[in-house]
Order: sequence, then C-alpha cells, then structure tokens
Amino acid sequence: MVRVTWPRTAMIRLSELFQKIMKKCRFTIISGFLPPCLVLILAITISGHANNRVSVTLFPEVAGLTDIDSNTDTLWLGVAMNIMDGWHVYWRNPGDSGLPTTIRWDEHGFLTPDEIHWPQPTRFDEDGITTYGYSDRVVLLVPVNVSREKSKAQMCASENNTANKNQQHTLSAHMNWLVCKDICLPESTHLSLAIDQEGNFSGYSKTAAGMIELSRSLVPKNVSDWQAEAELASGILTITLEPGSEKALFPDSDDIYFYPHKQGMIEHTAPQIATATDNRLTLEIEISRYLRSTPDRITGVLSSGDSGKSWLRNRNIPAIEITFPVTSGANPE
Repeated sequence: MVRVTWPRTAMIRLSELFQKIMKKCRFTIISGFLPPCLVLILAITISGHANNRVSVTLFPEVAGLTDIDSNTDTLWLGVAMNIMDGWHVYWRNPGDSGLPTTIRWDEHGFLTPDEIHWPQPTRFDEDGITTYGYSDRVVLLVPVNVSREKSKAQMCASENNTANKNQQHTLSAHMNWLVCKDICLPESTHLSLAIDQEGNFSGYSKTAAGMIELSRSLVPKNVSDWQAEAELASGILTITLEPGSEKALFPDSDDIYFYPHKQGMIEHTAPQIATATDNRLTLEIEISRYLRSTPDRITGVLSSGDSGKSWLRNRNIPAIEITFPVTSGANPE
C-alpha cells in the first residue's frame, strides 16, 4: 500500500493548490500517459487503513428507533477520533495549513445525515504557522433526520420478506482526514451503523451516549439575542459584540480568540486584541493578506480558550457562534 508523507509546511494552502492544479490539468490521456499533475493528486489521496494514527468509532446516542424523540425525529451520532499522542487533526477551517475532516454518507432509505457539528477547536502554533484542530480525542456530532413513515415501511417490508428475514439496514459512510505531527498523513476509514429488524442500533452504550452529551456541551452555542457587527479599515477587522437579555460574563481578554468558519478571512498567526467592559466586547483582528474584497458577513466561533470559562453567568458556555455584518471604514490618507 502506498503511503505519502508531507512536511507540515508543505500543506499550506493545499486546497487552493489543488484547485489551481485541477484547472491546469486537462485530464487528457495520450497513449496511456497521465499528466504529472494528475499523478500528484492521485498519490496524495492514496491512504490505507492499516497503521492509522487515528482510530475512529461510530456510535448512536440512543439504543434504537423507538428511543428517538418524536418531536425532533433526529438521531444523533457520535464519531469519536482517538488521536495518537503528539498528533492532531483539523477543524472545519484548518487555519494556515491542513485539510478539514470530511464524512461522505451513502444514501439510505429513511436516514438522512446532516452537516457535522464541530466542538470548539484548539489552536496549534508552530514554525510561524497557526492551525485549528484537535489532539488526543474529539467526538464529532452528526444529526440524522429520521423519516418515520419510510422506516416503518422498510422495516415491515424486510420483516415480511422471508428471504431477508435477518437482513440489517445499514447506514454507511467514507471518512477522510489529515493527521499531522512533524509530517502530515492522509488517512481514511469506512463507517457503518447497522439497524436490526427490531430497530436496534449497533454500537450503542450508556458510555457512548455520555460521550455524545459531553461533546454537545463543547459545541459552540448560538446566542441569537446578542448583537454583533464589524468594521474593516486599514487591514484591521474590529468586531463589536453586545449581549442581549442574558447576563454576559466575558472571559479574560487574553483567553478570547475568534475562529472564522472560512479560510482566508484573517491572519491566523497575528495576535487578537480584546477589550471587554460590563456590556461590550471589542476584538481587533488583522485581516488576511489574501482577502481581496470586504465580505458581507462573517461567521465564526468566539472561544474562551484553554480557560474554559463560560460566556454567561447562568449557563456553562465556553464558546459561542456569532455571525456579523461587515462594513468598510475610512482608511487614512
């Protein structure tokens, strides 16, 4: 099995490089010859499952179909990534380098997975590069919409079919991630959740359900009544945040950090200057050198960092998700 290793610095803006390469490649095969750029892409994406630095486990929050809340018809799945000591994987925005973890679900008769819900990330600073991700262990959360009508119909059909009496319904996916230390390795695995004829899920345990609940507490919360806006002037993005009806408890200024959802918004290695009063937080961030125009809106996560302090007095919320409009300010002559 071919395995390609890459220095961490070589992963900077890898996704953008791929896009440029793909545009230049015509994928014309002449006399069995593959263009060098296509060979590069194929080589980088080849990865085996053996000797992975990350082991992955999929498990449900409840034991079976009958335990799903009928008010939401949502099944929550946990995807636990146990990461070898000293290595790390990436958040939805990897920062200066790296690639986000992805899960590609196969179509299923009555289960429809939604987007990943990401716990707040950690910042890794090394050799002038800042990346966002996770070390040790992270449990990614995936909400799955359950069609009760379809599930009943398909389960009954299987039960009445003698030939398929013991057949299981399986939700499957292919998962890819990049794991880095001194080098970066692309890894992948297959995920599957089996459902027996009684509607019971594979992989359920009270311990697994507890892991999902813990991870849910680490997912940034939306505080819809808080007001946020930003002004971009002279390369500095100034975010102003004012709490709504809930009593704010701003963390210490040195602990506050803003993680944008998208790459190319800010300079990840630059310091972020936070100034907090009783009812207002101002955060000054250096904008990315690659940003060519002022975005209409930016969404991201405000974290209290390693302190884990809550943003509210009456609830434990160490990270909040905010979306704010951006206006262009006056630049000095």
